[in-house]
Formats: sequence, structure tokens, C-alpha cells
Amino acid sequence: MRASLPVDRAAASMHNAAMVNRLSQRAPLFLVVVVLGLFPSAAAAAEGDGGSKDRDESSLADKPIGAGSCAKRVRELKELLADLSYLPRANGSCMKEEEGFALTAFQKQEGIKVDGKADRKTLKRLVKAKTPDPGRGGDSDRLIVSLKRQVLYIVKGDEVTRTIAIASGRAGFSTPRGRYKIYRKERNSYSNEFNVNLPWASYFVRGIAFHSSNDVARRPASHGCIRVPPPFAREVYRDAPLGRQVVVF
Repeated sequence: MRASLPVDRAAASMHNAAMVNRLSQRAPLFLVVVVLGLFPSAAAAAEGDGGSKDRDESSLADKPIGAGSCAKRVRELKELLADLSYLPRANGSCMKEEEGFALTAFQKQEGIKVDGKADRKTLKRLVKAKTPDPGRGGDSDRLIVSLKRQVLYIVKGDEVTRTIAIASGRAGFSTPRGRYKIYRKERNSYSNEFNVNLPWASYFVRGIAFHSSNDVARRPASHGCIRVPPPFAREVYRDAPLGRQVVVF
């Protein structure tokens, strides 16, 4: 015989089950899957399980989704990120480097803990989120950098097609705000001043460029350049042709 739930846990299970039933009537299937992952007690109640006292609270559904995670819900997570402009597509059911950087971009955009993992708070935000809107007006293709959020928006017309985590210039090397244009491009650039390679570099003011780097920290960290995660560096290089407008604010 199953042990009965304490009153407060039973009430919580009934509430969560009702929430899932309401959500399933108006939301796509993948949203329901995400919520079931967030609220395992709701899944148990919806199945008539009753939620036994000895339920394993450390099940996979309760663990953050991070690098190396492989499950159906990972695919659903990727679809959410792709729909919101953080990924170009949703491929496979395992978390890879690209998805980790995409989650980092989402967390920076939302102003929540940045760790590249999808915990409960991040998943709840994803379900409710909308495609970012950096504002700044205009109807031309452009690259917009938010120094406050530490993200780059690739904008085509009036649509944000990609939102990417970046690291701008740290204190003493601040990336200058303003409107610029891409004036030089080098796939394999090099900084003599700082003795460092700058792959996929697109320069927009003085010696400051967008370029590939694995070190996309939680906060400004460069010598003024805009660091872009390697999985997105070629895309930025492609969408930053000579003359393309760059807005830094």
C-alpha cells in the first residue's frame, strides 16, 4: 500500500497537476514536457500515482541540464532556445558546447545566474520568455552590442535573428559606446600589442573587433574587443561584412 502524502505535499501535487492540465490545453507539447520536468510531483499526480513519500527527489528531472546531459527534454530545451534566437537550430538530444553558450546568452539577457546550465529558475524563465528586443531603432541589417547585458544581437531588418553571449572590455579597456561600421576583416588576425591571436576578426573602431574566444566570462574581460564564443564566431563573421553598421550601447 502506498503511503499517503502529508496534507501540504498532497495539495501541492494537486495544484501542480491542475497547472499541467491547463497548460496542455493552450501550450505546445514541448512546453508541457519542460514543466513536467520542473514539477515531477505534478507528473505523479496527473498519472494517479499519489506521490509516495519515498519518491527519489534527486531524479534526473530535478537536476540542472548541463554539458553532457542527454535526454528527450534536452531536445525540447534546444527548441525553446532556437525559437527565442539563441540557437540556429535544435539538433540532437545531448547538450554540447553550443547549447551551453546559448544558455549563457539567455541568462545574461535575463539578468539571472550565469553558469550555462538550465536549472529550475532558468527553465521557468525560458517557458515565459520572448525573443529579445534591443530597441535602438532602424530598419537596416546591423550588429547591436549591449554592454550592460553582455550580449550581441544580430539584427536583420527589424528582426533579431541571433542573440549571443559576449565579453566586452574590462575596466581600463572599456569598449567605446557609439555607432560604427565594419572596416576590416581577417580570419586569422593577430594583436601585436597584446601578443594574442584573434580568429574570425571583424574590426569596427580602431583596433577593436569582434573575434572568437573561449573566454566569454560573466562580466567584461577583454582589452576592448568583443569576444564571441567559437560556435558562433563564423556566424558573426559572416553577418559582419564590410560596411555593416555596429551599435554599441
